[in-house]
Parts: sequence; C-alpha cells; structure tokens
Amino acid sequence: AEQVIHFAVSSRCGGSHNIAVTAAKGFDHVRVVDSGLFSGGQGLLVLHAAKLAMEGKQVEEICEEIEKVKPHIRMKFIMPGAHIFSQNGRARAITAQVCQKFQLHPMGEMKQNKAVLRVLLGGNLETARRQGIRFGLRHKKKISKEIIYVTHVGCSVKELEKIKRDILRCIPFARVEIQKASFTTACNAGVATIGFAFYEK
Repeated sequence: AEQVIHFAVSSRCGGSHNIAVTAAKGFDHVRVVDSGLFSGGQGLLVLHAAKLAMEGKQVEEICEEIEKVKPHIRMKFIMPGAHIFSQNGRARAITAQVCQKFQLHPMGEMKQNKAVLRVLLGGNLETARRQGIRFGLRHKKKISKEIIYVTHVGCSVKELEKIKRDILRCIPFARVEIQKASFTTACNAGVATIGFAFYEK
C-alpha cells in the first residue's frame, strides 16, 4: 500500500490513538484517523473507506468522507459482567459487584467517543443478549437497513447463529457482517462479549 489510513480506537478509550499518532510521524504515507469508536464501529468505517478507495477516491477525500459518516454510526455492546470493565477504570467497583451478585449483564454504548454503560440486563447470557439487541435496535425508523457489523469474543457458531437470528427479527438488515473482536477488545471487555454497530439515517 502506497498510502495507509489507520483507524485508531477512540482517543477517549485508552492510549492507543496517541501511540498510533506518534508512530505515524515516522512515515510519510500513514494517516491516522480517530475513529471515535472501537471494534465493530471501526469495522463499519473500514468497509466504507475500502468502498471509497475502490471508487478511486484519494486519501484526503476518503478521510473527509469518513468524518462525515462517523456521527451516524451507533455502537452497542453487551458484556457477561462488569468486572474487567471496572478493573480498567470504565465502571465503578460497586457496579461490578452488583452485576456479580445478581448475575446481571451490562450493556453499553459509545457516547461522545467514550464507552459508557447504559443498562443492566437480567437472566442468563442468551436472554440478556436478546434483550440487549431489542433495546439497542428499538429505534427502527432511524436505523439504516444496509448493514450491521457484529463483533464477538469467543462466541460459538451456535451462539452467533442465535445472535444473527435475534438481530434479523428486529430489523431485516441487507448485510450482517460477523467478525471476531480484536485482542484489545477481549482484554477490555471479557470473553463472551458481543458488540454491534450500524448506521442511523
């Protein structure tokens, strides 16, 4: 690649964005974009950038277009518990204790480029995922049916089939992309975490 666009994790989610910016200074052909997201949200941006590149757009044009698209991406995630999130300073210790004691599963989202917890979901993990998907996709008229990007940490094929089925019951997306989450996401959220990202109209 003669020109590289690096989509960094949100600058408000750890220090990897700053590391990428510093590293890129040593290369004339690398451009760093603060995605304002992580995992599936980044995946949507990468797919959009690849489409623009295949259309012959130049780096500057792609980066400008990405800045316009970013505010329309919504990203949600459902975790088995809040322990790891708490250890990383993204949730209070009391939240992790409550989740553990009452077997609750936190659901969060990206807000102002930062990962925040929104609700606590009850039941077993499968039930919590179903509830979280319905909750995250409840504004159906605002959501583009073009694509949803799902990331997961260590989910089985059977679990992923159920997740996809639950998503399509809510909204019949034309395209469902499923991808393993990065090692960084796994370390920050824990095994069995899922995330999903989509466009708002």
